[in-house]
Amino acid sequence: MQYPEKNAPEQNENLWLLASKQIKSNNINKRRLNSYKAMKVSILFPYWEDVHDRVIETLEWLTEPVWSYKPSAPDARSIKQIVLHMIERERYWIVQIAQKGPREAPSSREFRTKELLIEGFESARNQTIHYIESLDEASLKAVRTLPADSQSGTVETNRQISWILWETMHHEIYHWGQIEQRRNDSTQ
Repeated sequence: MQYPEKNAPEQNENLWLLASKQIKSNNINKRRLNSYKAMKVSILFPYWEDVHDRVIETLEWLTEPVWSYKPSAPDARSIKQIVLHMIERERYWIVQIAQKGPREAPSSREFRTKELLIEGFESARNQTIHYIESLDEASLKAVRTLPADSQSGTVETNRQISWILWETMHHEIYHWGQIEQRRNDSTQ
């Protein structure tokens, strides 16, 4: 599948269209295409589950020194802190923004061990999968308001659910890179 350029209309406006193109390019007939109206993560984001599995696999093999390793750069995070941040952001995007639910900010007290943190990460993902599977084509076009954030300098804006899902996936991939970098740095 060829991905559109950043901020391309197909990416931000119509995620279903991308999934439809992917399905059609794999010679799946129209009757079968209609059976995919219930959204499936593997159809919308063919490699997201693979990425998530690789992140989990990496986390499970980390030793405590690597798990806690923090570069000397200001504001740098350890892998443990990165994973806690990933849980917080996935909960923010999916529960608080997309589903208009309550804020569910995790705390380091809630996830005292590596095992509990990985479990929390998996739980956040399971919530996301459950939510995605409840969507239909029209739901992807629904708009949510993102609040302004004075700390980051962002203004209030509106985004479609499809954009929120792309942002959630992008966020995990971005931080997977950081986790791998920390892992590599800690062994040198």
